[in-house]
Amino acid sequence: MPRGPERAGEPHLSVAAVARMLGIAPATLRTWDRRYGIGPSAHAPGRHRRYSPQDIARLETMRHALVRGVGPAEAARYAIASPNGGPTTAVDGARARAGGTMLRLPGAGRYARGLGRAALALDFPAARTVLVEAVDTLGVVAAWDDVARPVLAAVARRWAATGAGVEVEHLLSQSVAAVFSAHVVATTEEPEGRPVMLAGMPHEEHTLPLVVLAAALGDRSVSVQPLGTDLPQSALVAAVRRSAPAAVVLWSQIPATADGALLAALPETRPRSRTFVAGPGWKNTVLPARVGTLTSLVEAVDVLVAAAR
Repeated sequence: MPRGPERAGEPHLSVAAVARMLGIAPATLRTWDRRYGIGPSAHAPGRHRRYSPQDIARLETMRHALVRGVGPAEAARYAIASPNGGPTTAVDGARARAGGTMLRLPGAGRYARGLGRAALALDFPAARTVLVEAVDTLGVVAAWDDVARPVLAAVARRWAATGAGVEVEHLLSQSVAAVFSAHVVATTEEPEGRPVMLAGMPHEEHTLPLVVLAAALGDRSVSVQPLGTDLPQSALVAAVRRSAPAAVVLWSQIPATADGALLAALPETRPRSRTFVAGPGWKNTVLPARVGTLTSLVEAVDVLVAAAR
């Protein structure tokens, strides 16, 4: 790509600004420049090179190709050859040969679209960058409900329709877990009241929403006891008896792990611990009268903050 001086009147953006705009990690942009020659063309003496509108359009073309299954070297060639930086028929032809598809996110905002692009490209740094910015800008609840959860659902639908993409779901889940777990660790507010215990039911391996719930509770200065996945009944009973938390939240993703008998076996504590269930696995389970159901992150946070205080 030819390098030249900045043209007057055109906006020229830094690597960081373009990364935020496109939902791509700055390190990825530098790699594309170094390996494939698709980088910033504008340069002024004594300043870092910056991306022109044409450069950004080429990056969009490359990303358009990548999420359709085209390899990075071939995608870069298409982007550089494209006269206006827009999607080309060659890209779409390559996509058809590769069998790639777009992630369907109707009505999604820029953070969700950026996360979807990063996930399909298996770009963990980019996914993490988008999620960190979403949490910082929108807050934990909106970052989950409006960004992470819609993309996770879209990836699941894509897998159900095509039988492909398990690796995308795994990378996306790891990205969400890393960012929201780090947010819990970074919380500096002094917790108030008794803790809230969060645990997966025995044999339950999918508890990502509990990681998000822990982050949201931390933002409200509520102490949490995260016990992770697949907690045996004996261990759960012992933990409740020993710590007498303000509330216990038990997650079940699938009906096979939703065990009403375990709920009845939880010990009475002094002071009293309230018990709640969450997750789609509990939908058709008959619950003891003293057990509450949490159906959304917003509801869960409000109810558990009140219980803790």
